[in-house]
Amino acid sequence: MATEAEAIVNDWGGGVHPYRVGHRKLGMWLFIMSDSLTFSALLIGYAYVRASNVWPTPFKF
Repeated sequence: MATEAEAIVNDWGGGVHPYRVGHRKLGMWLFIMSDSLTFSALLIGYAYVRASNVWPTPFKF
């Protein structure tokens, strides 16, 4: 039983950071990406609404 527990502990390798990214840096990158996606969605939505509406005909002088 003890050897099985030791094998699990040895295989786990906890505390290893493969990309060495801190939680603050990761949080900032997630915020920047979500903010850019939100802004792009607003621009695409505006462009779609603007392009789908009929433009007024120019009046004659």
